[in-house]
Amino acid sequence: MLPFQLTLTPESFRNHPGARSVLRRLSEIANIFSQTAEVQSLAAHNPLIYEFVDLRDGLSESMLSFGLTILQPGAVGGEYFMTKGHFHAAQQDGDEVYLGVSGQGRLLLQSRQGEHREMDLVPGAILYTPLAWAHRTVNVGRVPLVFFSIWPSATAYDYEEITRRGGFPQRVMDQNGQPVLVPNPAFQI
Repeated sequence: MLPFQLTLTPESFRNHPGARSVLRRLSEIANIFSQTAEVQSLAAHNPLIYEFVDLRDGLSESMLSFGLTILQPGAVGGEYFMTKGHFHAAQQDGDEVYLGVSGQGRLLLQSRQGEHREMDLVPGAILYTPLAWAHRTVNVGRVPLVFFSIWPSATAYDYEEITRRGGFPQRVMDQNGQPVLVPNPAFQI
Protein backbone atom coordinates (compact mmCIF):
# COMPACT_ATOMS: atom_id res chain seq x y z
CA MET A 1 0.00 0.00 0.00
CA LEU A 2 1.32 3.41 -0.97
CA PRO A 3 0.50 6.70 0.74
CA PHE A 4 -2.50 8.52 -0.71
CA GLN A 5 -4.78 11.45 -0.03
CA LEU A 6 -8.57 11.79 -0.21
CA THR A 7 -11.05 14.52 0.53
CA LEU A 8 -14.11 13.76 2.66
CA THR A 9 -16.55 13.75 -0.26
CA PRO A 10 -18.53 10.87 -1.75
CA GLU A 11 -16.98 11.52 -5.18
CA SER A 12 -13.41 11.31 -3.85
CA PHE A 13 -14.13 7.99 -2.15
CA ARG A 14 -16.08 6.50 -5.09
CA ASN A 15 -13.32 7.41 -7.56
CA HIS A 16 -10.40 6.07 -5.53
CA PRO A 17 -8.79 2.89 -6.98
CA GLY A 18 -10.04 -0.17 -5.11
CA ALA A 19 -13.09 1.57 -3.66
CA ARG A 20 -16.15 -0.58 -3.04
CA SER A 21 -19.62 0.94 -2.91
CA VAL A 22 -22.49 -0.88 -1.18
CA LEU A 23 -26.01 0.43 -1.78
CA ARG A 24 -28.72 -0.44 0.75
CA ARG A 25 -32.26 -0.06 -0.55
CA LEU A 26 -35.43 -0.39 1.49
CA SER A 27 -36.08 -3.93 0.21
CA GLU A 28 -32.76 -5.12 1.69
CA ILE A 29 -33.31 -3.68 5.17
CA ALA A 30 -37.11 -3.51 5.42
CA ASN A 31 -37.11 -5.62 8.61
CA ILE A 32 -35.32 -2.91 10.64
CA PHE A 33 -38.31 -0.54 10.45
CA SER A 34 -41.22 -0.90 12.85
CA GLN A 35 -44.05 0.16 10.51
CA THR A 36 -44.54 -2.84 8.20
CA ALA A 37 -47.58 -1.32 6.45
CA GLU A 38 -45.57 1.79 5.56
CA VAL A 39 -42.67 -0.39 4.35
CA GLN A 40 -45.07 -2.18 2.01
CA SER A 41 -46.42 1.10 0.63
CA LEU A 42 -42.87 2.31 -0.15
CA ALA A 43 -41.74 -1.06 -1.52
CA ALA A 44 -42.74 -0.26 -5.09
CA HIS A 45 -40.35 2.72 -5.12
CA ASN A 46 -37.61 0.82 -3.24
CA PRO A 47 -35.78 4.01 -2.22
CA LEU A 48 -32.06 4.12 -1.57
CA ILE A 49 -31.59 4.38 2.19
CA TYR A 50 -27.79 4.61 2.32
CA GLU A 51 -24.52 4.05 0.50
CA PHE A 52 -21.31 2.91 2.13
CA VAL A 53 -18.03 3.42 0.25
CA ASP A 54 -14.90 1.80 1.67
CA LEU A 55 -11.34 0.91 0.76
CA ARG A 56 -11.23 -2.29 2.79
CA ASP A 57 -10.57 -4.72 -0.06
CA GLY A 58 -6.94 -5.65 -0.41
CA LEU A 59 -5.86 -4.36 2.98
CA SER A 60 -3.98 -6.62 5.35
CA GLU A 61 -5.53 -7.40 8.74
CA SER A 62 -2.96 -5.23 10.50
CA MET A 63 -4.08 -2.09 8.66
CA LEU A 64 -6.88 0.35 9.32
CA SER A 65 -9.97 0.39 7.12
CA PHE A 66 -12.05 3.46 6.53
CA GLY A 67 -15.14 4.45 4.68
CA LEU A 68 -17.68 7.12 3.99
CA THR A 69 -21.41 6.61 4.55
CA ILE A 70 -24.09 8.67 2.82
CA LEU A 71 -27.42 8.17 4.65
CA GLN A 72 -30.39 9.68 2.81
CA PRO A 73 -33.05 11.83 4.49
CA GLY A 74 -36.50 10.33 4.86
CA ALA A 75 -38.71 8.25 7.07
CA VAL A 76 -40.78 5.07 7.06
CA GLY A 77 -43.97 5.57 9.05
CA GLY A 78 -42.37 8.41 10.99
CA GLU A 79 -39.20 6.44 11.74
CA TYR A 80 -36.14 8.12 10.28
CA PHE A 81 -33.96 6.36 7.70
CA MET A 82 -31.15 4.46 9.42
CA THR A 83 -28.33 2.04 8.79
CA LYS A 84 -28.70 -1.67 9.46
CA GLY A 85 -26.55 -1.58 12.60
CA HIS A 86 -24.18 -4.25 13.86
CA PHE A 87 -21.94 -5.57 16.58
CA HIS A 88 -18.33 -6.34 15.75
CA ALA A 89 -18.32 -10.12 15.68
CA ALA A 90 -15.24 -11.06 17.71
CA GLN A 91 -13.58 -9.67 20.83
CA GLN A 92 -10.37 -8.92 18.95
CA ASP A 93 -12.12 -6.90 16.22
CA GLY A 94 -11.60 -3.51 17.82
CA ASP A 95 -13.20 -0.14 18.24
CA GLU A 96 -14.60 2.26 15.64
CA VAL A 97 -14.44 6.03 15.28
CA TYR A 98 -16.91 8.26 13.37
CA LEU A 99 -16.37 11.81 12.14
CA GLY A 100 -19.40 13.86 11.09
CA VAL A 101 -18.90 15.47 7.66
CA SER A 102 -22.31 16.96 6.79
CA GLY A 103 -25.95 16.66 7.76
CA GLN A 104 -27.50 15.88 11.11
CA GLY A 105 -27.83 12.46 12.70
CA ARG A 106 -27.81 10.30 15.77
CA LEU A 107 -25.60 7.38 16.64
CA LEU A 108 -27.46 4.70 18.59
CA LEU A 109 -25.32 2.35 20.68
CA GLN A 110 -26.11 -0.71 22.76
CA SER A 111 -23.90 -3.01 24.80
CA ARG A 112 -24.33 -6.76 24.89
CA GLN A 113 -25.67 -6.31 28.44
CA GLY A 114 -28.48 -4.01 27.23
CA GLU A 115 -27.05 -0.61 28.16
CA HIS A 116 -27.71 2.05 25.54
CA ARG A 117 -26.46 5.49 24.60
CA GLU A 118 -27.28 8.04 21.93
CA MET A 119 -24.93 10.68 20.52
CA ASP A 120 -25.41 13.53 18.05
CA LEU A 121 -23.58 13.02 14.76
CA VAL A 122 -23.01 16.47 13.27
CA PRO A 123 -20.24 18.07 11.17
CA GLY A 124 -16.95 18.02 13.05
CA ALA A 125 -18.12 15.66 15.81
CA ILE A 126 -15.86 12.70 16.58
CA LEU A 127 -17.73 9.74 18.07
CA TYR A 128 -16.01 6.74 19.64
CA THR A 129 -17.64 3.30 19.65
CA PRO A 130 -15.92 0.80 21.96
CA LEU A 131 -15.64 -2.86 21.10
CA ALA A 132 -18.73 -4.87 22.13
CA TRP A 133 -21.12 -1.95 21.57
CA ALA A 134 -23.46 -2.27 18.59
CA HIS A 135 -23.96 0.88 16.56
CA ARG A 136 -26.53 2.25 14.12
CA THR A 137 -26.76 5.72 12.57
CA VAL A 138 -29.98 7.62 11.95
CA ASN A 139 -30.45 10.64 9.66
CA VAL A 140 -32.65 13.14 11.52
CA GLY A 141 -32.15 15.99 9.04
CA ARG A 142 -33.46 17.04 5.64
CA VAL A 143 -30.22 16.51 3.69
CA PRO A 144 -27.96 13.46 3.36
CA LEU A 145 -25.99 12.59 6.50
CA VAL A 146 -22.36 12.00 5.53
CA PHE A 147 -19.85 10.57 7.98
CA PHE A 148 -16.37 9.08 7.90
CA SER A 149 -15.52 5.92 9.88
CA ILE A 150 -12.30 4.10 10.71
CA TRP A 151 -11.83 0.60 12.19
CA PRO A 152 -9.37 -2.36 12.15
CA SER A 153 -9.31 -4.15 8.78
CA ALA A 154 -9.77 -7.59 10.36
CA THR A 155 -13.21 -6.63 11.74
CA ALA A 156 -16.17 -8.89 11.00
CA TYR A 157 -19.80 -7.84 11.46
CA ASP A 158 -22.63 -9.46 13.37
CA TYR A 159 -26.02 -8.31 12.05
CA GLU A 160 -27.91 -11.37 13.28
CA GLU A 161 -27.60 -10.47 16.96
CA ILE A 162 -29.36 -7.17 16.27
CA THR A 163 -32.19 -9.06 14.54
CA ARG A 164 -32.42 -11.58 17.39
CA ARG A 165 -32.69 -8.74 19.93
CA GLY A 166 -35.51 -7.08 17.99
CA GLY A 167 -33.33 -4.12 17.00
CA PHE A 168 -31.99 -1.42 19.28
CA PRO A 169 -33.51 -0.42 22.66
CA GLN A 170 -34.81 2.85 21.21
CA ARG A 171 -36.18 4.08 17.91
CA VAL A 172 -35.84 7.61 16.55
CA MET A 173 -39.21 8.95 15.41
CA ASP A 174 -40.23 12.19 13.75
CA GLN A 175 -42.74 14.01 15.94
CA ASN A 176 -43.78 17.38 14.53
CA GLY A 177 -40.49 17.74 12.67
CA GLN A 178 -38.35 16.90 15.70
CA PRO A 179 -36.46 13.65 16.40
CA VAL A 180 -37.75 11.91 19.50
CA LEU A 181 -36.37 8.73 21.09
CA VAL A 182 -39.08 6.21 21.90
CA PRO A 183 -38.68 2.80 23.57
CA ASN A 184 -38.61 -0.15 21.18
CA PRO A 185 -41.13 -2.67 22.58
CA ALA A 186 -39.63 -5.45 20.42
CA PHE A 187 -36.16 -5.08 22.00
CA GLN A 188 -34.89 -7.90 24.20
CA ILE A 189 -31.47 -8.77 25.60
